[in-house]
Amino acid sequence: MDASQIRGWLSAPSTEGTTNLVVTPREVWRSFMLWLALREPDLVLLDAGGAAATADAIPTLLKIDGPNPWRITNGIVTTDGMAFYLRQPPQPTLIEPEAGEPETFILGYRVYGEGTAVGERLEAHAAAWQAAGRPGIAGMRVRVYPVESYVMGDTAVTRRWHTFVVDWPLP
Repeated sequence: MDASQIRGWLSAPSTEGTTNLVVTPREVWRSFMLWLALREPDLVLLDAGGAAATADAIPTLLKIDGPNPWRITNGIVTTDGMAFYLRQPPQPTLIEPEAGEPETFILGYRVYGEGTAVGERLEAHAAAWQAAGRPGIAGMRVRVYPVESYVMGDTAVTRRWHTFVVDWPLP
């Protein structure tokens, strides 16, 4: 992709959608990003630091505030458009959360460019992750086979010499 095309899309009008999933930053970082990396061939990571992070240059999924702000998101970039996950504004609650409860937000996404296909792909990944029980690194198993072996598993990633099978077997 041409970087100028991505910059152009980021500054053009966009549309937003929601997955309706309530998540924590920890779930996103330690579970959902892994899920996406194993399943989406067009996945990209987009981040901004310093002044760019505070200027809302990219949709915010995960963030660090303070003297060295940082924003990160991931999504899909194609030749027709791109879409990135973001935090949707928190919904008002009737009661205050108890001390020590994790921060939550609604997982949404922003679509740039033509059509809605990339946004629909992001929504489908979130639904599949939810349906699978939001698997993370706990209980994950990685098996390695010679590339010429026939293997089955939840996700198989083939490289030059080996196929890595990642799954979450039941306890």
